Amino acid sequence: MNIKSITKAPTDVQTYFYAAHKDVCRKAHELLFIIELADGEQRATSEENTKNHNYRRVDSKEVEGLINTMGHTALLEYYLYPKANTEKGTLINSGTFSGLSSEEAIQAMQTWLKEQGIG
Repeated sequence: MNIKSITKAPTDVQTYFYAAHKDVCRKAHELLFIIELADGEQRATSEENTKNHNYRRVDSKEVEGLINTMGHTALLEYYLYPKANTEKGTLINSGTFSGLSSEEAIQAMQTWLKEQGIG
């Protein structure tokens, strides 16, 4: 196996779209997984894994021209152009501050900065 890591984006998107080829509206629950290869080399894919789906490896910037739903667009933007969340809420991926509310985290960070002599 040539996979170094598989990371699920901490968000998902549910969207509706029109499938013109079937003349129906569909709902999609979309997830983003980033797969990092151990050595950067893609291995041949078995027929079993490709019998129902076609796929190919593309550069991350090329993906923008291939996506077909708003959900895909939102997830791709999250991956390609990460931004800090500036809304109030509960902190995640924030080390010792994870799990704190915004207000609690501000106080805890101010205390930490003072303890370090930099605040």
